Amino acid sequence: MSQDSARPQAPRRKGPRGPLEMIVNAVCSFVGCIVVAVVLGTLLEVAGAYSFWKAESLAGPGHAFNHLSSDFKYVQVFPRSILVPDTQAFTSRLLSVARWPYDKCGITKMVVKARALRAGEVSPNPRSPSLLLMMSQHIAQALEILVYVTQDVAVRLAMALFALPVLVLAILIGVVDGLVQRDVRKWSGGRESSFIYHHAKHYAKWFMTAGFSIYLGWPLSGFNPTYLLLAFAALTAFALAITCASFKKYL
Repeated sequence: MSQDSARPQAPRRKGPRGPLEMIVNAVCSFVGCIVVAVVLGTLLEVAGAYSFWKAESLAGPGHAFNHLSSDFKYVQVFPRSILVPDTQAFTSRLLSVARWPYDKCGITKMVVKARALRAGEVSPNPRSPSLLLMMSQHIAQALEILVYVTQDVAVRLAMALFALPVLVLAILIGVVDGLVQRDVRKWSGGRESSFIYHHAKHYAKWFMTAGFSIYLGWPLSGFNPTYLLLAFAALTAFALAITCASFKKYL
């Protein structure tokens, strides 16, 4: 064995990320938040359709549809935004885009047929086994919930776009306040704590990713989702302020 191979190699230090890598990571995180919100919201709605919201599912189109209608009514309250002149038309187009894959796959027709069968408008096929018919109804109900949850996530994305100036302003306030506190700590000889910095940085990332997924997949109706969005924006700004304030004094 040679002497060079016996030496322990020092770990390679990662350099700063390039702008392309940061953009790709941001896009992947955004898409991941949407996928997690759709999956989480669908699982919660399916579980609630057989337990908490069973009465709504039996009496009408279900809790998922009522939740979608309730969120769209919040959009109708504010017909204009700084970024979008007509919020209702923009949200309607976004709903069409969210429904387009299900229309192409034939899931929408299956859902409509199962809804008519559940309402008694269409008589079931007498030759079909009862077990197979029951399983198909449950699958169709889960697909119907999936369609409504996907459209509700689209409505939440539209509302987040309308509130984007407020989110950016909150983040800027948090960053500026943190940098001011850092300068005060730097020139007054304050202590430096990497423990606080790393934990605050972790929570800031959590509020911007997991918190955004929770906002998109929030299953409870009767609550304006913009309040939840503003709460996570305030927590993100607070975490960024602590992160910038506890950043190292000397670079």
